[in-house]
Amino acid sequence: MKKILIVTLLIMISIICFSQEMVKTASVTKQNIEDRFYISTDNIDETITYIHKNLANEEFIKRDMGYSLDYRLSGILLEVVVSGKRPELKFISNYYGDSWLFHSYMKIKIGDIKKLTSQVEGTRNVLNGEDIFETNYYDSASDIQICKWMVENYTKEIFVRLCGKDYYQDINLSDRIKIAIKETYELYKLLQIQKDKR
Repeated sequence: MKKILIVTLLIMISIICFSQEMVKTASVTKQNIEDRFYISTDNIDETITYIHKNLANEEFIKRDMGYSLDYRLSGILLEVVVSGKRPELKFISNYYGDSWLFHSYMKIKIGDIKKLTSQVEGTRNVLNGEDIFETNYYDSASDIQICKWMVENYTKEIFVRLCGKDYYQDINLSDRIKIAIKETYELYKLLQIQKDKR
């Protein structure tokens, strides 16, 4: 009985270590950008948009409607838009539900540390006449630093509160979303370096 318990414990420890190692080894390079991101080129506006595959709306892709963030995800979304060879990180909070939240900022907690984004005026949309989504864009230097802080701590639990005047929604970011955030930020930094070399 003791042997079975020890073997079971060792297997559980190795599974935990393996899954944590997988999260820690995810990184973006020039060679794997197309494996991890959908790339959309707008020839009229002369922009290129990179959307992580974990954050993309698969329904749009199946119907050949182009690439778009999946606004049915509540929490944090990121994308990189390159305009005039200058990459810009789009740091986005998104709420999806059946009643309005009217959120205007986020509280993010990692461990014992909490940070607040700036307050912004977002957009509000109705889907299919019933479901709604609210989208806010954060682009101040302090907001981008919060994004960087999340990336530096992506292996930890990250809690996000979408804050409205009277209501809020709490979200514990999944590993899939945290990896997408990390890799999108890495892509942004990689594209900045490439721009500076030109």
